[in-house]
Amino acid sequence: MKQKRFLIALLLVFVPLIDSVFLGNTFGLQWHSPVLMYQVSVYLVPVKLLLTLAGIVLLFKKPVTGVSKLAEFSAVSLGLLHICLLAVACLGMVLFGTKTQFYRANGNIQLYTADVGAMGKSYHYFSYLCRKPFGFYTLTPISKEDWLGQFSFSQQGKQLVITLQENSEASENNTISRDIPSHDCE
Repeated sequence: MKQKRFLIALLLVFVPLIDSVFLGNTFGLQWHSPVLMYQVSVYLVPVKLLLTLAGIVLLFKKPVTGVSKLAEFSAVSLGLLHICLLAVACLGMVLFGTKTQFYRANGNIQLYTADVGAMGKSYHYFSYLCRKPFGFYTLTPISKEDWLGQFSFSQQGKQLVITLQENSEASENNTISRDIPSHDCE
């Protein structure tokens, strides 16, 4: 029984940590749309915080010896570091909001704008969304563009067409055209 509690505590600490560090948003799952997966990952931050905290509490309740003591020390140390990072992430989302507004879609063309208003350069990442069975998808990168200002985008045949607004200073030409990768989505 005590061994099961110890293993459960280790899982409660390490599974959220592995998801946060190695797997990307929501265990790398790509279902429905990138916006939904981002929103799910935002809601999972406090859940991961609570799971990690519960795992650490369980580890402190059970006295361990030998090799288990090293595992407990490692789990508690990594868990406390993970709790600090998750708490900062939660606080940042409460104070500054989420990045959901930086995702846009038009048909199968997905757009994510990174580093808006940050001190570095801002980029637009255009991707083609390939639908898979059961609502899953894969994203195929199309283009990475420097900041374009106000613009609209659409798919015309096998082309991504980006139409810049009149006030945009990004280019003299009002349209940018990029080839969509010609591989089949299936």
